[in-house]
Amino acid sequence: MDDDTTTWTPEGAARLTTAAESLQDAIGEHARASIAAAGDDEAVFRASEELLAALVAYGTAQAEHTGYGFPLLVLEQFVAVDNDDDDEDEDEPEEPVAVVSVVQRHDYEVVDADAVMAAGRAAYLRVHPGDTDDEASADVTHLGRALYQLAHADGWRSLADADGIDPIGGVVAVARQATPLGPDPDDWVDTVLDDTDDLLHTQDEVYRR
Repeated sequence: MDDDTTTWTPEGAARLTTAAESLQDAIGEHARASIAAAGDDEAVFRASEELLAALVAYGTAQAEHTGYGFPLLVLEQFVAVDNDDDDEDEDEPEEPVAVVSVVQRHDYEVVDADAVMAAGRAAYLRVHPGDTDDEASADVTHLGRALYQLAHADGWRSLADADGIDPIGGVVAVARQATPLGPDPDDWVDTVLDDTDDLLHTQDEVYRR
């Protein structure tokens, strides 16, 4: 590497040491917050954002001191950027939000369709303990119905632990909605979220790469 008078300085070493101490504290806070969250996804998300900031700060200090930012500066792309360039919009009051849409998508790989069907029928019998296996089979005749019965019995989040499917990832989007769902549920699936919706927040859940 070429000589660079801005690297390997006592000041850079001090900043790196401070960033390392802050990162250690952030890791501890993240662990404590994650343990205490007890299923609160938003709390885990907030703790992860704070840890991400500390990781990037350490990567920045490392890059300033050594000239190398890998691997932590790769995470910089995931840091939210505040767009404050348009000063004219800052003084304009935000319009009140009358309706919001909260939309979730979770993808799963079907690794054993028969196991999913069996789990769905077992869930049906838990909800209807007086029914027979034949009645469960008559109700759960396809994969979608099997997943519905699992969710009916244990909630949609239980699918992450269901037999026969493996979670891939998911996203939750909160959007300002100009027009709420109409009176006919048959039309709802076609108008869940379109390009005109004003996104207020998104949260990604990545289970595997």
